[in-house]
Amino acid sequence: MSNSSLSQSEDSTARSAVDTAQSEEQRLRNERDTLQRENQRLRSAYHQAQQATHRRAAGGLAIVGALAAAASALFPSVANVLLALGGVGLFGAVLTYYLTPDKVVSADVTQRVYDTKATNEQSLVTELGLTGQTVYIPRSSNRDDAATDSVRLFVPQYSEYSIPAESALDSLFVATEADKARGISLVPSGIHLYREFHTSGRQSSGETGSVAESVDELVDAVLHMFELADTTETTVEAESGRVRVAFSSPTYSRADVLENPIASFLAVGLAQHLRRPVSTTVTATEDTLSVVCQWDIK
Repeated sequence: MSNSSLSQSEDSTARSAVDTAQSEEQRLRNERDTLQRENQRLRSAYHQAQQATHRRAAGGLAIVGALAAAASALFPSVANVLLALGGVGLFGAVLTYYLTPDKVVSADVTQRVYDTKATNEQSLVTELGLTGQTVYIPRSSNRDDAATDSVRLFVPQYSEYSIPAESALDSLFVATEADKARGISLVPSGIHLYREFHTSGRQSSGETGSVAESVDELVDAVLHMFELADTTETTVEAESGRVRVAFSSPTYSRADVLENPIASFLAVGLAQHLRRPVSTTVTATEDTLSVVCQWDIK
C-alpha cells in the first residue's frame, strides 16, 4: 500500500473520530439542556405548589371571615363578637395572600450549607490540635462593633484553659503569653440568630431578669420564631451554673461537629444575659438534641 493510501486512510479515520467526538459532544449538550429545562420546570412547579398552599389558606380565612360577618346579622346578641371574628378572618386572609413568600429555601438546602461549614471548622480544630471545647465569651458593650461582635466563640488549645483577654479575641489565632489562654476565636454561628431575636422585641427579661426567664425566651424563639425544633424539655439549675435543654426533632441535629447552631444561639443568649463565659456540651440521639450550658457562678 502506497504512502498516499495510508495518509488518506489516516485522514479518514481522524475525520471519523472528530465527527464522533462532535456528535457525542452535541448529544451531551442536548441532554444538559433537557435536564436544565426539566430542573427549571420542577422548580417552577414547586414554587407554584407553595403559593397555592398559601392561597388556599387565605381563601379559607376569607370564607371564615365572611361567614362570621354575615352571621352577625342573624345573631344580634353576639354581633360584636362575630364582627370582630369576621374582621380578623378577612384581615388575616389579605395578609396571607399578599405576603406569600416568593422564594422558599428547603431545610435540606440549609442543612447542606451548615454541614459544609461544620466540616471546615472541625478540620481546622483537628489540624491545630485543639480540644474542641466551645466557650462563648461576651464582649464589652462599649465597643464600636458591639452590635455585630458581642460574643466570641473561644476554642482552647488545652482542656484546662483560662479565658484570654478581650483584645486577644480580635484575632482568629489567640496566641497569648499564657499557654492556657491559647486557641482560636470565631464568630458564633448563632450570633445572627440572637441579633434577630434581640431586635424582634421578644426579649423582655434583659440582664435584670432571672436565668430561667432568659432561657424560656430563648427556647421560645427556637420553637416559634425560628422553628428549629418541635418541643423542648428544660432544666435550669442557676445556683449550680447549669442549664440543660433537650430539643425534639431539631432542624440541626448533629453533635459531632464543633458548633451546632441551636446550641450556639442558646449559649450566645445566656452569655449576653449573664455577662460571663458560657461553655456548652452537645449530645444527640435519634430525634433529640441535648444542650448543656455551664458557667462559673463565682
